[in-house]
Amino acid sequence: MDKKTVVNIDKLNACARLEKESDNNPYNRRFSEYHFENLIIDFKLDLYDIKTSSMDFENLSIDRVVRFKNCDFIHPLNLKLLGNYEVEFSNQCTFKSIKSSRIFNNLSFIDSIIESVDFENAIMGSVEGKKGKVRFRNCDLHQVNFRNTTFHFLADFWRSTFHQPANFYKTDFNATAVFSAATFKENVLFTYASFNEKAIFGRTQFLKGLDLSQSIIGGELQIFDLSFDYKNYKAVYAGTDNEEFEELINHQHKIPKINKVTTFQILKNQYSKQGNHIDEVTMRKEEKKAFSQLVQSRKTDHHWTKSTSGDRFILWLNRWSNHYKSDFRNGISFTIVAALLFMSLTFLTTGVFWNRLILDGEVDSNVIGFTIKSFITFLNPVHELTYINDLKPYYGIPYVFDFLGRIAVGFGIYQTVQAFRKYR
Repeated sequence: MDKKTVVNIDKLNACARLEKESDNNPYNRRFSEYHFENLIIDFKLDLYDIKTSSMDFENLSIDRVVRFKNCDFIHPLNLKLLGNYEVEFSNQCTFKSIKSSRIFNNLSFIDSIIESVDFENAIMGSVEGKKGKVRFRNCDLHQVNFRNTTFHFLADFWRSTFHQPANFYKTDFNATAVFSAATFKENVLFTYASFNEKAIFGRTQFLKGLDLSQSIIGGELQIFDLSFDYKNYKAVYAGTDNEEFEELINHQHKIPKINKVTTFQILKNQYSKQGNHIDEVTMRKEEKKAFSQLVQSRKTDHHWTKSTSGDRFILWLNRWSNHYKSDFRNGISFTIVAALLFMSLTFLTTGVFWNRLILDGEVDSNVIGFTIKSFITFLNPVHELTYINDLKPYYGIPYVFDFLGRIAVGFGIYQTVQAFRKYR
């Protein structure tokens, strides 16, 4: 169906389709809904309350709905809903920009495309009222600004796609906030955002980065089946400069490495709280990987005065011994390599090895059998030391390598067990 272009408020009012209240009173001139369909609204439209609006809402019944379906808003749309009616936009409505400062009633965008949303300093609903729910359901959102926005009631972004970076800076979610099935194609940050009742992230997709590190979680955080593109989750090193740190977050919408670490810590702890140990393992692994990247950056930072060598060594060991408690195969490989390495070093510092194997150049079945036996013995951290006495040790050095081998093999066995227990 072709769309009709309207260029002023009078022509828009003339296009309204009114639906009366369902009663048997023929003298009832109050309508339950205003419908506007298949229109191109080619002028700047302001929707204010009933008393001040340029639109004709005199016959609109209390607590009813104004619906726009499949309408294109070529110019900015200004919303300031203080009356007793709800507004709903659906069926592929498109918007150049939407701006609002205060809303006391329910507002819904369904299956819509919005180039710009500016709700900075806006107040949605009130503490005393019972309305003020804001819904963006299955919408395409490009540039968004929810800076200092207060949602007193439901804030619903179900199945919506955020195409550009989003920073919910000091956004107050005083009731339920729904981000289930939403997709964030760029970084999304909740800097100083407060979740005071319940925030739901179910099957949410993060194609770049997520920053929950500075959010205030005063209520309940429910997360389920989150999807990350870890390769594209890029974080930057902010150093010790607080101004640079704030610049990265507030204006460049970039995520510092320390924030990435904290975000995975929050998700890990939340999964643990929910009893979801499977996803907890993944978050723990990503937390350690992010911390390893942070430590590497601190190593080259001349302003960072603390030593990073200890942390780097521990992270390296945990990475290769069981992949941060997530892969038992790493533990088995680490144990075998450690046993082979220290057994070889032990033999290399004995006289029998050099005299019999190297100088004589003879390798018989007895040597092969002894080597295999020694390797199996070396896999036992509490094996006896008597075998070294028969090998003519050089200055007691083999005992040192044997001792270090016991530690390495024991550590490998412990890490293997830890990886097997990752799901507890």
